[in-house]
Amino acid sequence: MNEAGVSAFRRRGTIGIEEEYFIVDGTGRPTAGLHVHVGVDDPDMAVWVANECRWHVGLVLALAANSPYWNGFDTGLASARALIFEGLPNTGIPTAFDSYADFAAFERRMLETDAIADRGELWYDVRPHSRHGTVEIRVPDAQHDPERIAALVEYVHATVCDLCERYEDGEPASDRRRELLDQNKWQALRHGHEAALFDRGLSERVGLGELVDREADRLGVSALRELYDRESGAARQRRIRDEDGPGALRESLLIEP
Repeated sequence: MNEAGVSAFRRRGTIGIEEEYFIVDGTGRPTAGLHVHVGVDDPDMAVWVANECRWHVGLVLALAANSPYWNGFDTGLASARALIFEGLPNTGIPTAFDSYADFAAFERRMLETDAIADRGELWYDVRPHSRHGTVEIRVPDAQHDPERIAALVEYVHATVCDLCERYEDGEPASDRRRELLDQNKWQALRHGHEAALFDRGLSERVGLGELVDREADRLGVSALRELYDRESGAARQRRIRDEDGPGALRESLLIEP
């Protein structure tokens, strides 16, 4: 087991937010994502929690979808960024790992064979972060509105805390096929607030509004329902462009210094 990685997990007990801008092609055009880190003080717990968080990727992305345009054109997607970013390796929803030792062995092989230059190049939608000692959810689009960010962070934090408690209570890991989770992600990036996703048991597809109600009640996160009831980021961008033109859309996305 990687002792440095274990130590990182034991040091952390905080939550952090990171907005990352990454060049995806040779022209300097970036994608912008919101990354949320929640400290987890045990490496095996972090891996178990990250595995379970894979279902939440679709719901979080559907609520956070905020990138309908690419190079000035409407892609027809709610989150073009999520699809474009999957053109890079080591992205998307990962397979489940059996333990921290399993994850650390994978990470070590990628580093020792020069498949990646740095462990940060494992750009999966959710991952245990062995440098920071966190579980990191990386799937949301960047947001202009701090209230949207706060709601997403509150939900991710509540989710990770709930899963940590479940792990400590000895709950067995769920057995979710990645293909069904990928389908949830596609529905989320395509339709945003209008998505229908497989439920937590992957037994039926349910509208996003119903899933939001279930999660808000289960975790006591009322901000989640408020976020869903608001106009989505993608819909807002399209409305502004349709009503007032691309210049107004650009101005609406600028953040005051």
